[in-house]
Order: sequence, then structure tokens, then C-alpha cells
Amino acid sequence: RHPYARGLLDALPDRAFTPIPGMPPELTDLPGGCAFAPRCPRATDLCATRPEPTAGVACHHPEHPRA
Repeated sequence: RHPYARGLLDALPDRAFTPIPGMPPELTDLPGGCAFAPRCPRATDLCATRPEPTAGVACHHPEHPRA
């Protein structure tokens, strides 16, 4: 449900390839807040703070589950 996870799933070979722009975060130099914010289309100023995991998703703007 995390928007970045959706981007990773959309990049799988059995699906239409939709690349995620930008570079992945350096694991040794993660930004404050959400590490995926620089590459996330839903990122806002709120993403500069670390989100609390709610419903299993650590995101301020999670996608709603598909029906």
C-alpha cells in the first residue's frame, strides 16, 4: 500500500514497465523522514517526518487497498 511499493510492483517484468524516476536512497545515508519521498509522486512536506506504521504501512499517504 505504500506508493513506492506500488512503483516497485509496477516495474515487474510481467506488468507494463513503469520506471520510478530518480535514484534509490543510499542505505548508509538515509534522509530524515520517509526514505522514499524524493522518488514518490505523493510526497508532501509532511513526508519530512518519519511516519508511524498504521495498518502495516509506514506512509503518510498510503494507497487504499484494491477491491
